[in-house]
Amino acid sequence: MGRKRGQATRKQVPGTILREIMKVTRPEELVETLAIPHRARAAFWRLMELGPSVAPLVQAGLSHPHPSVRAHCCQYFDHYLTPDAYPDLLACAEDPDPDVRWQALHALECVRCKGDGWRPPVQDQELVADRA
Repeated sequence: MGRKRGQATRKQVPGTILREIMKVTRPEELVETLAIPHRARAAFWRLMELGPSVAPLVQAGLSHPHPSVRAHCCQYFDHYLTPDAYPDLLACAEDPDPDVRWQALHALECVRCKGDGWRPPVQDQELVADRA
């Protein structure tokens, strides 16, 4: 079966192109880019590609004034949670924005996403479960 006229191939998907453009963006700028709706997902995936090395930059985003930035930063810590970011993530569990709260609680509770990474102590996980 051939492609229909006007249908994009996998290499032409705009999200993929934007993600490639994000590779030339400095890591310091990626967290700010999470506030731009049409660039947020590409910036998020670039932060994920950079991994734990950008955790301090992402941690600063947990207190950003824009809720999209806070939510994406919580989502990042679902995979790269660190003891340093843990208190800030707990604070996000009481954020006024419901998406930020959901992402923070998920990041604090989900064991599957963490792999072999750091996890909160068991007694703290029970505390988080009570907030949900």
